[in-house]
Amino acid sequence: MDWFKDLVNDTYARRDQIEPLYIRRQRPTALEIYKYLPGKNCKQCGEPTCLAVAQLGSQPG
Repeated sequence: MDWFKDLVNDTYARRDQIEPLYIRRQRPTALEIYKYLPGKNCKQCGEPTCLAVAQLGSQPG
């Protein structure tokens, strides 16, 4: 968690130099997320397949 604390503190210190990005980004599809997963369906994450994990990641909220 130290790296996260340092990131937040650094961002706050540079807040006047950071220009906001107002472009809305598209949510990735389940297949786009699936491409980054190992595809082994090992169930170590608690889901039955990697595609199920990707589907959860592509849903809003």
